[in-house]
Amino acid sequence: QVDPAPRRAPKRAVCAMASVLPLPKVKKAHLSVPSDLNTFARGDSGSNSGAAATSPRDDDRRISRIADMVLPRPDMESKPMKEVSNGSTDLLQSMKQTIVGRVPVLGWLPYYNFKRDFFYDFIGGATIALICLVQTLAHAAIATTKVIQGPYCAFVPPFVYAMLGTSPHASISSGAIAAILLADQLQFWHDEEERTELASLLALISGGWLVAMGLCNAAYAVRFLSQSLISGFVTGGSVLILVGQLRNLLGLMKMRHAIGFTNQVSAIIGALPETHILGTCWGLLMMMVLQLMMWLKKYLVAELKKPGPHPGWMIPAKIASEMKELVLVTISNIFAYVTMVDGEPRLPVVGDIPAGLPGFMPAWDYPACQRMLDTHFRLKEFCMGGFLVALTSFLTTYATSKKQALQHGYHIDASQEMFALGMAGVCGSFY
Repeated sequence: QVDPAPRRAPKRAVCAMASVLPLPKVKKAHLSVPSDLNTFARGDSGSNSGAAATSPRDDDRRISRIADMVLPRPDMESKPMKEVSNGSTDLLQSMKQTIVGRVPVLGWLPYYNFKRDFFYDFIGGATIALICLVQTLAHAAIATTKVIQGPYCAFVPPFVYAMLGTSPHASISSGAIAAILLADQLQFWHDEEERTELASLLALISGGWLVAMGLCNAAYAVRFLSQSLISGFVTGGSVLILVGQLRNLLGLMKMRHAIGFTNQVSAIIGALPETHILGTCWGLLMMMVLQLMMWLKKYLVAELKKPGPHPGWMIPAKIASEMKELVLVTISNIFAYVTMVDGEPRLPVVGDIPAGLPGFMPAWDYPACQRMLDTHFRLKEFCMGGFLVALTSFLTTYATSKKQALQHGYHIDASQEMFALGMAGVCGSFY
């Protein structure tokens, strides 16, 4: 007797049959990355990809994957291997591509248009330098080192990154998150001079970590860090920065040195009777002005995008809002100078800042670094802390660079970025 309706095989049997069947071969047409990346970069749609239209979500996914890749250079695709008649020519081309890949400045500097671009690049660089001068002073205070160490760390690394980096929009200097990690590693030393010297050694260690990971193409490991982990890390770092800067905001110059979050809070509470009222009020006022200028910048950008004539004050106000840090420092310096009594400022100030450029000195020649290397006091923790500083610095810089690359339509090499940041840190540790 024949069953009129064939019964469906159980799911377990279907899974068992699928496990023994041979897997089909995956063709290039089935991949989300086009086989001809040069055609994709020119915006040409391949004729073999079919006539079906892709959804915007598929386009976003494809662009995000392509942004992690580096397109082949035109020289590599212009001559097929079969046209090369001499083996030495092939070797020279390979060496050339390897050198240009490690030192990208050799690839773009011969084609740089000095007459058209140098003036605007100079103005932009001078503006960023003035802003970095102010920001790095604050970052050095967060790292609990001498404030002059902040501008020093923004002097040599940008030159090194300009020769080795692949992103024209990367900001190479100090950072708030990296500064709080430095402060966490340096909190066991009470003397500011020792902390400043050991910060150079930590920069050398973290730069060495990045160089090693970049040469080993270990940038793919960043993909295993979740967004929630990075968000929680940044949020926690913000809280630590807030607590660490309460001492400067309240003017507690004689507060005892504290190790750890709870000890810092306890020390701040114990020193509250010594709060500098004028300095605290001025600091809160400058914070309000800073927030107002951020709102003003957002408003002016939206208004200037609208058609029609605009009032003449909008463009100067927009420029001032973009340089808000420099404006606030200028106002504070004028206020501190005007309110001086018998040559002494009434506001807490950072003190004298030495003039001139930093001198060259290897990090291991500093007295504090020599004592650490001789006694091995917290040397292991210092090396692991350097790895954490290296990873955090790469994450914060690469995330911004990748976002700019997607917006402006160019590609960056993650491993080369890691190598360039590491070399910038290593060279910067000598100054």
